[in-house]
Amino acid sequence: MHTLPYASFSRRASARLIDLCVVLVPCCVFYLIDRALGCPLKYTSLFSWKHPESATMFMSDDFPGVFIIFVSIKLLIAYPYFALMESSRWQGTIGKQVMQIKVTDLKGNPITFARATGRYFLKIISSVEFMLGYLISFSDQRQTIHDYLSQVLVVRKGTIFSDSMPGVPSGVMFDVSFLLPRRDTTRRESGWYECVWCNYRAIGTGRNCPNCGRLGWVPSGVLRGMLLMAGLIFTLIGCALAYLTFLGD
Repeated sequence: MHTLPYASFSRRASARLIDLCVVLVPCCVFYLIDRALGCPLKYTSLFSWKHPESATMFMSDDFPGVFIIFVSIKLLIAYPYFALMESSRWQGTIGKQVMQIKVTDLKGNPITFARATGRYFLKIISSVEFMLGYLISFSDQRQTIHDYLSQVLVVRKGTIFSDSMPGVPSGVMFDVSFLLPRRDTTRRESGWYECVWCNYRAIGTGRNCPNCGRLGWVPSGVLRGMLLMAGLIFTLIGCALAYLTFLGD
């Protein structure tokens, strides 16, 4: 049975969980040192904390301190950890190494620190879209939206790159056998582009559609990912509005 070279959703999710534990280790160490010294830095010293009695009160009294701590962990611990490890000779974080996957450019080469930095901060896009950027494939090479924008791949270790890498027709990062057709791993749509405006489809590259001339000439996998994400986002928003309209107080 042929095994796809790209990292599966389960491997990437498991690696992410391991990396979360790794990032929390220095936070726990700092907390223990702080407690051993008699708590010279207290959580409540960052702002005037009060027990939140409403969402408005939380945003005005509690949120600033939570936001400062969150951003500090992201910038001072998580960012250097992910960017340095993924641009190193190991080509991946500790979690990725445990799960036997790595980060490469589109040709299988190690990525630079600058590209790793861009990829890390592009994860914001994947996160704010209800985490759909992690669940939807934006190409036939299992790229999340931040993978596609930073032009990287996450593959299994030992993957040998070639000009005919197998494609994954499904637009979802994981299989749901009773909802999605079986993947045809022999199918490859490399080179096929579609226009987001006139739906013209052909083999080629560029940014402007050769048919209508407008900006929006993207790979077929990217367009499928965009449409799937848009559909799910509007569905979630619609469900939320329906709940507020008919079930809310």
